Amino acid sequence: GLLPPTLPPSARSNITTRTDSDDDDVVIGVHDHKEHRVGGGGGSSSTSAATTPSNRMVHVVTGKDIEEMSDKKLTAVVLKGCIFARLQPLHKERIVVALQRSGLSVGFLGDGVNDCAALRAADVGVSVDTGLDVAKAAADVILVDKSLMTLQTSVRAGRKVFANVIKYIKMAASSNWGNMFSVLGASLFLPFVPMLPLQVVAGNLIYDFAQLSIPTDNVPSWHLSSPLH
Repeated sequence: GLLPPTLPPSARSNITTRTDSDDDDVVIGVHDHKEHRVGGGGGSSSTSAATTPSNRMVHVVTGKDIEEMSDKKLTAVVLKGCIFARLQPLHKERIVVALQRSGLSVGFLGDGVNDCAALRAADVGVSVDTGLDVAKAAADVILVDKSLMTLQTSVRAGRKVFANVIKYIKMAASSNWGNMFSVLGASLFLPFVPMLPLQVVAGNLIYDFAQLSIPTDNVPSWHLSSPLH
């Protein structure tokens, strides 16, 4: 999930999320003491662990630790759910790539120059309206509202539209295929054209009027919980 809105802005500088997971997400930042406050624990030692709101211990990994890790080891570390602190731009990019290498879709939120590499590497780079121009140029989405819930609302709305578009395509395709095979089949046995072009167009037009209610149609919850492929 996303970071709670009650956190201070300094603690919400960067976040890499993993969707559809019961584990805590990967939190990326610059200062390790901030990441401890995000986790809910205390202290600033890079070798200690922070406590999440769900009372689960999460290890804090610094940029120096990442430099000593191979790509394979880093992938294993990020999948466990960690808090990363004192990172350079390339460290953030490696974390994003490690998550993608494991088959996950990654979204990254950043507003500074140090976030540009990770914003470009992520599947969805998110910046804020008050961020630097270079960060907004590297991002795919720019948040105007001061709430990450806007992303959730947008994703759900997009999935609803996509599901309804699929419905329209299936209905239109079935109708057109039916008309085509009916005309072809009947033309083999009849000495005249079964349907004139004007009749086919009129039939499609009437059928389209029956589909005007599709955009406002309800979508099952499982369509909204995960993307359709």
